[in-house]
Amino acid sequence: MRVNLQPFGEEIWIANDWLQTLGMTIPVRMTVIRLKDRQLFIHSPLALSSQLRTQLDALGHVCHVVAPNKFHHLFAGDYSVYPDARLFLAPGLEHKRKDLGYRALLGDSPPPAWSGQIDQALLAGAPLLNEVAFFHRRSRTLILTDLALNIRHTPSRLARWYFRMNGVYGRLGQSWLIRLLIRDRQAARRAVEHMLHWDVERILMAHGEPVTDGGKEALRALFGWLLR
Repeated sequence: MRVNLQPFGEEIWIANDWLQTLGMTIPVRMTVIRLKDRQLFIHSPLALSSQLRTQLDALGHVCHVVAPNKFHHLFAGDYSVYPDARLFLAPGLEHKRKDLGYRALLGDSPPPAWSGQIDQALLAGAPLLNEVAFFHRRSRTLILTDLALNIRHTPSRLARWYFRMNGVYGRLGQSWLIRLLIRDRQAARRAVEHMLHWDVERILMAHGEPVTDGGKEALRALFGWLLR
């Protein structure tokens, strides 16, 4: 499949592809934000084909590559071809992927590189996931990875069955697996309440259709089980 960057808003682009995992074919997304000085922030990177690299180079300079949770890291090493790229890992990935030598760890506070442009929050209380959520102020876009799913189509019968069993096929939702990974509900609730202070209008996730309006209400509904 030819992967193309598509504009999603002011200074933000997305690239969609298909991922083969556990015998399933599921949609997967990378998000690209252009910061000041034309620095590019790459969230949940896809495989770096020559065609994708050409598109990125036309947008700006790849400087910040983000592996946002302990599952989304497969292609992070591809971006070491960029001499100015610095890889930011979700906590715990430094042990899981010791081969990724250039790194900094993500947390609740944005580093100086994107402070004031992108906010972030670590969903504490789920150590097997350790997902960090991001909010791009300029486009009012919340960027999640596996904390939300909105899969409306997949050619894989097994994937359709799996997501239906998790109660999330054909709608915005959160899989039962992710809910089970949240071991400390109080800590996770604090992170969600932090996100709800952001002026969210739209939501991107790594798997499924974006939410293009009413983002804060959708976020509150997504985590309603945790906020009760």
